Amino acid sequence: MKKISLFLTVTLLVLSITMGSYAQEADDKNVDLEYHASCPSAPGGLHVMRLVGRGFLYQENSSGKIQKKLIENGNTFRCKYCGHYLICTGRPQLGWAVANYLEGGSMYLKGMIHGSIFEFRTKRSTTNYTSNKTIPGYRFE
Repeated sequence: MKKISLFLTVTLLVLSITMGSYAQEADDKNVDLEYHASCPSAPGGLHVMRLVGRGFLYQENSSGKIQKKLIENGNTFRCKYCGHYLICTGRPQLGWAVANYLEGGSMYLKGMIHGSIFEFRTKRSTTNYTSNKTIPGYRFE
């Protein structure tokens, strides 16, 4: 059991260190990251967010250089109707708090690894925070 735990820890550490080096540029032709509080495509108008993988969120300066890591190994959600992204440190899909989060209008998708580890960038120096189980305009599945 200790070997498995050590292996998983080392693997996550290596992934977080090398994230920027191996991230593919995002194919943003089919990705809408524009913020909108409601989803006109969805029944009821709410973004229906599904967990699509893990994610990292970095603050960058005007020349694109990473300044600091805002969210490490967070949960990445995508609206099943419009493709809107959200990253958070909580587990709202399990009924827990959203915690620290940022939505698509405040960040952009820089790249992804294996289709399930996402790298987002933002100019903001902080994330939003809520202890609620959801945020207005969103439903987590």
